[in-house]
Amino acid sequence: MNNTSIFQFKKYLVENIDFKIKNISNHQRIKFDFDINKEVEYNNNSMNLLVIVDVFKNEINAPFELSLAIRGIFEFSENIEDKEIFEKNAMAILFPYIRNIITNITSMSGFPPLIIPTLNINKFYENKGD
Repeated sequence: MNNTSIFQFKKYLVENIDFKIKNISNHQRIKFDFDINKEVEYNNNSMNLLVIVDVFKNEINAPFELSLAIRGIFEFSENIEDKEIFEKNAMAILFPYIRNIITNITSMSGFPPLIIPTLNINKFYENKGD
């Protein structure tokens, strides 16, 4: 019996990291703010999912601002009809890499490690409306 999925994760690429220190002297507690956007591109039997995460983008008192763009490359062994299921799976596969990269960047920048909360993929897709 073959248990191999028709959907395969090939690799991820970090396309952009932008980290800016904004307010190093501010030690007040601030509301954690992050936003996630996605772009999906299909080519024959492959899918590229670009996920862009912005941390503290619009927070004036934040100690830093961080933007991360990561692209996941996935392949299909056959045609798919319900693309949303595969997009959700692709996001679920990429998100731990995103969380790890953000934690590493913040900890290596002299700040306490920032651990992005886990993401409810279904609610994310409902809220984004795509």
